[in-house]
Amino acid sequence: MNPISVLLVDDHLVVRSGLKALLGTQPDITVVAEAASGEEALLIAQQHPANVVMMDLAMGQGMDGIEAIKRLRQASKQQAVLVFTTYDSDADIVRAVDAGAMGYVLKDAAPEEIFAAVRARPKARAS
Repeated sequence: MNPISVLLVDDHLVVRSGLKALLGTQPDITVVAEAASGEEALLIAQQHPANVVMMDLAMGQGMDGIEAIKRLRQASKQQAVLVFTTYDSDADIVRAVDAGAMGYVLKDAAPEEIFAAVRARPKARAS
C-alpha cells in the first residue's frame, strides 16, 4: 500500500519542520512538499499532488487558509484538506468546513490525534 502523501502549508518554518519530523515517524505517511503561503500552496499542489493538504488558517500576508482551501477544492476534489491551526472558535471551524476542509485539528493535539486525522482523510475521499 502506498504511503499517504502530505503537503504542509504554514507560514512558520518551525511549525512545518516540527510537523514534518512528527509525521516522518509514521511509515505510512510521507510529507511530499511544503508551502509557506496560500499562494505557494496552490502552485505546489498542482506540481506535487498530495492525498492530504494540512493547512493553517492564518498565514501572515497574502491569501489566508480559508481562501486557499476554496481554491484548492475548486482545482481538485481529490486532495483532502485538513486544517491544522490554533484557531478553535466555532466560527473558524464552520468557515473552514464551508470552504471545503474535510477535517480540523488543533496544533496542541496529541500526536496520535494528528496521525488519526491524516489517516482518516484518504478513506473519506475514496467513497
